[in-house]
Amino acid sequence: MSVLYSPTLRTDYTRSKPGKNNSAIKFVLCYLIASISFNGLFAQEVSKEEQARKEAELKKQEAAALEAKLKANPNMSGRYDVLHDKVTTVKLSGEEEKQLILQKQAAERTKVMADKKNPSLPGVEYKVITTGNEVEYVITNAHKEIYRQTINLPGSIYQKQVIAEKEAIYASNTLRRNLNYPVDALKAEIRSLVNQASSSSRQSNNSRITADYTFNGGGGTIPGGAPTTTSGPASPYPATIAVSGVPAGALVKSVTISGMNHTYSDDIDIVLQSPTGVNVILMSDCGLSDNLVGHNYTFSDGAALSLDDNTALASGTYKPTNFVTGDNWPAPGPGTTPTSTTLSTFGGVNHNGTWNLFIYDDVGGDVGDWASWSITFTDPPVLCFPINLTGQPSNTAICAGANGSFTVVATPPGVTYNWQVNTGSGFTYLTNGGVY
Repeated sequence: MSVLYSPTLRTDYTRSKPGKNNSAIKFVLCYLIASISFNGLFAQEVSKEEQARKEAELKKQEAAALEAKLKANPNMSGRYDVLHDKVTTVKLSGEEEKQLILQKQAAERTKVMADKKNPSLPGVEYKVITTGNEVEYVITNAHKEIYRQTINLPGSIYQKQVIAEKEAIYASNTLRRNLNYPVDALKAEIRSLVNQASSSSRQSNNSRITADYTFNGGGGTIPGGAPTTTSGPASPYPATIAVSGVPAGALVKSVTISGMNHTYSDDIDIVLQSPTGVNVILMSDCGLSDNLVGHNYTFSDGAALSLDDNTALASGTYKPTNFVTGDNWPAPGPGTTPTSTTLSTFGGVNHNGTWNLFIYDDVGGDVGDWASWSITFTDPPVLCFPINLTGQPSNTAICAGANGSFTVVATPPGVTYNWQVNTGSGFTYLTNGGVY
């Protein structure tokens, strides 16, 4: 028997519902797209920050390099300021900017302290150069020549070197105060100073010709005056002059006998004796038989002429003169020992004390006298050579922060010293109390 069933719908449970599956897919796709976009943006931000940090570090390195160049070459200061301003405008992190500011402030404080300790040496140096007979000096700033001058003056190499040293000191000090000081103005100032020094020197020499140290003595008779006609010593014998206040080392410049009268010039023998017993003949056996009437004779080593042995020359300045040897100035005179006829024999010693003038008439029959006499001394000469170092400076080992001292001893007395330090490219003068 056949059975019929009513038709039914078959459900396939293996198939997903379309609405639910589409939503999930969309969510996943959106998430992936957002992730990719976010990662891209994040990577871009990281890259920008890293790039900024690299640029900031590069700028810091450039600033440090410029700082080093500035210390080595002060002429770069203007250029450095411009670049330095650019560096400081770079946007840095807070900590980096703070560190850069602190470094800049520390550098400025160091520079200020250095300027206070040594304000006169901003890199300006000088050298005196001698090539053959030519002397010149060169002034440099940071080893770059800014002024050069040749010494075109007469004199020895040493004299030119001294002048070059003085001019170089003046010029370098001026340029240290103002590197832009006009060269023409500087040359004019130096010429003016040289002319003033020359004028002062001439005035000093002229004043010495007439100023010096002159001491006067009285007159006397030869040998005792009329009617005595025998030979013998003058009266007084000796004639004396007391000398005082003459500086040690002074020289006998001249001796003058004024108002000399005698009826037979050849008879007169005159010797001058110093307080130390040194004897110099001024006049002996001169003029033969000529009369001296009011003659004034000045005796000086620098005179152009000597007295004559046959003629009594007119009043004037003559070299000490003797024509016959073996003359005798009996006691208390020096006897027969005097032979020198140069005032330089007295030397540059202490001339203070009693000077004796011995006048002797060596043949009878004639008489004479003199009115007065005098001695003139001149200051000791200025000695530049030889300068001898009698005590060299010794090496000194000290701890950091301690003070060192160096000394030197030299002759003649009164020598002054300048100390220099080797900078590697030449010597520069030290500043007293400076730190090196």
